[in-house]
Amino acid sequence: MVTLNSSMRWVFLPEGGYVHDPVSGEIWALNRTAAFLLKLVHDGTSWEDAVARLALETEVDVETCRADADELLERLEGLGCVCR
Repeated sequence: MVTLNSSMRWVFLPEGGYVHDPVSGEIWALNRTAAFLLKLVHDGTSWEDAVARLALETEVDVETCRADADELLERLEGLGCVCR
């Protein structure tokens, strides 16, 4: 299960979004795809279901979406933005 770090400030916009770490002061921009996935997770969708929905929305095969999404997840986990 993927969860967003609740100590971070999350902003989701139609064209992307932002993550702000109030402790370090760092801000990371999210592209439209990252914001789409993370907004779904924020709203209670599982990571796997969010990836499947992304595949449907973008007409990209699920395996490609999963590989790209898992790479994003690893980066965000490394920054402390999400937990698995």
